[in-house]
Amino acid sequence: MKEKIFKYIIFIQALKSIFTEQKDQGIALLEDNNNDDLNNNNTYDLQKLIQFNCTDPAIDCSGNGVCAENGLKCDCYRGYQTFYERYEDYLENKPRCNYKSKQQINALLFSLFLSFGSAHFYLGHSFIGSIQLLFFLFILVFNTIFIAKLSIKHIKKVNRDELKKSFNLIIIMIILSVLFLFWYLFDLIMIYMNIYKDSNNAKMFSFLK
Repeated sequence: MKEKIFKYIIFIQALKSIFTEQKDQGIALLEDNNNDDLNNNNTYDLQKLIQFNCTDPAIDCSGNGVCAENGLKCDCYRGYQTFYERYEDYLENKPRCNYKSKQQINALLFSLFLSFGSAHFYLGHSFIGSIQLLFFLFILVFNTIFIAKLSIKHIKKVNRDELKKSFNLIIIMIILSVLFLFWYLFDLIMIYMNIYKDSNNAKMFSFLK
């Protein structure tokens, strides 16, 4: 069962990578008390890495953290992490804690109450946000027009063919609504589990911390 769930999550993440606008060259370096790892699943030659030396947190930690472990790293303040667009910036030890993370709670609220693409727009994925918005508007317009026509049509007696057409349209309306509901619940789950990342491939700051 666990293997099936794991494979399903991998499949969903693969689909997500197709439709999201991520900067492939971006390096999200998550800094906390437990790790100092690159978060883009690539292997680098750490022998080339110059040892980081934090002497002034206002500069070395971008004013968003403090020097830690005898100056070997920065402990970023809540909601901040290190993000480099180029791997060379990481090797050259550019200032850390330079990136303000997207807030998981904000994305969750957007998805919960404004589910027509707002969470994806917030994370910077404008393409998938636009698709979701257009899908929502299509369903809204389609259902509104169909219900209005159906109400007017069935005031009077209709024949069997018209009833069959109406029934087929009802099926389509239900299918579209269920698909959107599934997408809505899927987004909520992915955001709550903090699986979605922003357009720079950086994780959201979890409200559960």
